[in-house]
Amino acid sequence: MSKKKVVIIIVASILALALIAGAVFAAFYFFSSDDGEYVEKTYTYEEAMEILNGGDKKEGIAALRTANGKDAEKERKDLYISLFGEEFYNMIVNAKVGDTVTFGNFDQDDNYDNGKEDVEWIVLEKKEDGKMLLLTKYAIECVRYHKKAVPITWEESFIRGWLNDGFIKECFTEEQSWVIPTTYVVNKDNEKYGTEGGNDTYDQVFLLSIDEALRYFDDDLSRKTSATETAKLHFAYSDPFNNTAWWLRSPSFQSDMAALISDAGEVYQGAFHKVTELYISTRPALWIDLS
Repeated sequence: MSKKKVVIIIVASILALALIAGAVFAAFYFFSSDDGEYVEKTYTYEEAMEILNGGDKKEGIAALRTANGKDAEKERKDLYISLFGEEFYNMIVNAKVGDTVTFGNFDQDDNYDNGKEDVEWIVLEKKEDGKMLLLTKYAIECVRYHKKAVPITWEESFIRGWLNDGFIKECFTEEQSWVIPTTYVVNKDNEKYGTEGGNDTYDQVFLLSIDEALRYFDDDLSRKTSATETAKLHFAYSDPFNNTAWWLRSPSFQSDMAALISDAGEVYQGAFHKVTELYISTRPALWIDLS
């Protein structure tokens, strides 16, 4: 066998192992966005407690979330209260669709001297088990969808990397990130124009899709929002009434353009906005799980 063939086989094996490892990691978490189908890995209460008592709180809590029974339920509640306080716990578990909750901290007034401000989130969906889909009430930053005006999908976009690294580290403590589950994000093609949405992804933080923007809001008015002072400093557009436009993760009619919500709250499925546009705001979404 030639050296070239050996190298190819080794590289292929490494890639295969990486994919398997990624699948195992993803299987530890649970959720599906945009009606995608995904089955979680489950644990018994005893198995979860073994992980938790072994000192790995992050993985222990993730495992404990999948365990059934009153013992697991009580253990989860006690853990969440010990980590975040009873007031926060009660606010989250009692919230309803349409309510505003606070979670995390991010500079929004362009004044670092007074520290970060609490981030307000709108509850878009609440599952029977208490898991909730949250969207920031305001467009809290202004980040390009991508840095180059090239055909791009959500999977490879700059903004996806920023949301799941820079933003999550800036906005949340390590403990808070433990209750933001990794979500199976479905990236559909643009149904109106046929532009490919790319591969589905696993993300803790993401942007809404065209489908989700239509599903979770009753009308254009309810989709309208304003940009924070920090977002405006970073070139976010703001109309005379302080409304701003914000990115969706779905592609537009061309793959070097992305769909968005206009300052009037309209869903622009065929937006003429390159992914490099500076002035489109960012409105993160995530699931929170204190169940």
